Amino acid sequence: SGLYSEGIYCMVGFHSFVFLGFAAGIFGFVYSAGVMEAYELLVENEQYSSRIFFRIKRKIKEKLDRI
Repeated sequence: SGLYSEGIYCMVGFHSFVFLGFAAGIFGFVYSAGVMEAYELLVENEQYSSRIFFRIKRKIKEKLDRI
């Protein structure tokens, strides 16, 4: 009982909180990295869709769909 009430072993019960903190940090990092990658993909798609070739291709598709 002396080992758990004094010294370094007193903090053994808090290890789960440390691991939960690490888990929350890793989750936040992975989640935000995924969101950032999705936004980068949307930005690249917006740049692609503003090109003249894409506009012409879209107009041709629309005309073919009407037929």
